[in-house]
Amino acid sequence: MAAAIKPMLGVRVTPEDLRAWCRERLRREAVPERWFIVDEIPRNARGKVGRDAVRQAILEDATHGAEAGRSAD
Repeated sequence: MAAAIKPMLGVRVTPEDLRAWCRERLRREAVPERWFIVDEIPRNARGKVGRDAVRQAILEDATHGAEAGRSAD
């Protein structure tokens, strides 16, 4: 399980902070294993989170990061 998080402006969070917060409030199985800190959470015309758009943005970032890592070697 994974979660995409858009922190409030000026707030710094780490995956460890988020994991600790969730462990205090959720059952163990519900705590995400992977965290993605994003700049924006896309929404559809009805204001609902565009899950496919979030997923696509994360995949694109991962691909660009991998490409940048390869070119730096």
